[in-house]
Amino acid sequence: MKSRYFLMSLIAAFALIAVGCTKETELGSDPGSIEVSTSYVSIVNAGGSKTMTVTATGSWSIPDAPKDSWFTVSPTTGSAGTTTLTFTATEASASRSSTIQIVCGNDVQYVNVGQTVSGSGSSEVSCQDVINGPDGKVYRVTGTITSIANTTYGNWYLQDDTGTIYIYGTLDKNGATKNFSSLGLAVGDVVTVEGPKTTYNGTVELVDVTVINIVKSLIALDKSSVTIDKQDTTFTVRANVVGDNLNFSTDSDWLSVSNVTTVADTTYISVHATENTGSNNREGVLTFTSSADGSTSAVTLTVTQKGSVKEAVISDLLAAADDKNVYYRVTGYISSVSNLAKGRFNIKDASGEIYCYNITNGEGGSTDLSSVLQEGDVVTLVGYKTSYNGTLELVGYLESYYHVKTVTIAEFLAAEDSNDTWYRISGVVTDDSGNTEFKKKFDLTTYGNFDLVDETGSVYVYGVKTGLNGERKQFGTLGVSEGDNLTIVCTKTTYNGLIEANNAWYVSHEVAGAKGTVDNPYTVAEALEICNAKTYTSDKVYISGKIAQIDAVDTSYGNATYWISDDGTTENMLEIYRGYYFDGAKFTSEDQIKVGDSVVVYGALTLYNSVAETKSGSSIYSLNGSTE
Repeated sequence: MKSRYFLMSLIAAFALIAVGCTKETELGSDPGSIEVSTSYVSIVNAGGSKTMTVTATGSWSIPDAPKDSWFTVSPTTGSAGTTTLTFTATEASASRSSTIQIVCGNDVQYVNVGQTVSGSGSSEVSCQDVINGPDGKVYRVTGTITSIANTTYGNWYLQDDTGTIYIYGTLDKNGATKNFSSLGLAVGDVVTVEGPKTTYNGTVELVDVTVINIVKSLIALDKSSVTIDKQDTTFTVRANVVGDNLNFSTDSDWLSVSNVTTVADTTYISVHATENTGSNNREGVLTFTSSADGSTSAVTLTVTQKGSVKEAVISDLLAAADDKNVYYRVTGYISSVSNLAKGRFNIKDASGEIYCYNITNGEGGSTDLSSVLQEGDVVTLVGYKTSYNGTLELVGYLESYYHVKTVTIAEFLAAEDSNDTWYRISGVVTDDSGNTEFKKKFDLTTYGNFDLVDETGSVYVYGVKTGLNGERKQFGTLGVSEGDNLTIVCTKTTYNGLIEANNAWYVSHEVAGAKGTVDNPYTVAEALEICNAKTYTSDKVYISGKIAQIDAVDTSYGNATYWISDDGTTENMLEIYRGYYFDGAKFTSEDQIKVGDSVVVYGALTLYNSVAETKSGSSIYSLNGSTE
């Protein structure tokens, strides 16, 4: 067992919103043996109960819970799976908070529990006072709503002359959550709120605030931000103006208001942006004001205009500086999958490999790509380069893709000729140039001409590039020899009666007789040695062993985490982390693997927090001698 992420206790920090609205995990993090649906539980002033869920891979407990007599929690122990916890408190006379621990093996999650009493003598302060003040204290502050992030729970930004704070959860007039719309708040309104302060990843927040006073804005826009393309563009914003006038100003010379028209009670504002000739995105702000009876309201519109997208290969991304305003278009094949349901995978081309994080299906689409893509597909992505804990990442969206079919050579020979259908085939590199029926060439130094043979048949390969978008006539740089097992991606054609693998590019090869191949897999002891010495690469290898321990078979996501050793004991084990069934298929039943089974696993080795393991996305090649 090991903790893949650790959410530090915000001691004396107050509850965030009710169960069901959790913050996004940081880039590059993975869940450990225990997860919670929220790290903050807020109980209303009048008292009552709130629930949250705990998901664990083994037995868990809440030691000495609760430490404070003002609330109860049930249950305080549980087993593997998902359990609902209920927190209960009576009516409060003063604000209060506490922290509990939930423990599973060596992993710990902290949950903050709190109850706010509004109007408890707190005097009004500025946003800067809140920013400078301690966590856990209740503050009252007045400011303007500059943008609204969530209209169910009531997450929004409040700004005054001294700064900006984030409101994370807004209670309705009865002290209930998830009823923000009943308050009728909008961007531009001036609001007085009261609630406890916490700090999350550097963001200062007031949590589950009570609304004390609302002054409706004299102007409201139908949007607070917009993103436009690089071209010279005019777009329209709708406004509701109840003041006596409408004025505007801008901080950017490329932004202007070209026309204002009022129809019935709606004002239509035409905004013009000149062409962005630079490669980077740029941002400008338009401020609109309206006044009446000596009072003035102001709202802002933030305009982000895209720059030119840079065409790149993966090595360009690896060498580039982190910059969220510089966008690249890059094409690669999916070399390994972390979690397609969250748009997380690696892509590779002839120049390198990079991790892709939270890729969406088109700009602004869903990150769930599990029904769209699969390992091996060729994708074109648009995004920016960043990094997290030393891992270089691409964050962006899927622009286009094409599937690559993994087939036997016999299936490839039977397929129709096409330059638009791509296949992945593997086989042994063979010299068949002595065949007098066709004028075959055998060349492993320049073009890459040879026969590829598997147990189902043989096909002639006519030229291989060094990888996706790689070089021609450089096959010798790949180090492939006769007898090696080679994987390529190609199309099918027929020339003078000879079926050929055409337009081919290199994926990987296994040196004949080398360790870690299907015919000569690593033992667990050898794999542990590679992991501990950190001599592993991103390439997948074969490892044989016996299942010594099973942590979890997750039929929801279709993966399993288990441990193998050479002798089936729990000594000197290698963790198979979130591996799949045969050939990457999902697990559909918990009894598909058992302790004592003999397996050959195909995956990439690594060392994570001093634990030797295969990376997420490995699969079973054989189980108790069977490959299907």
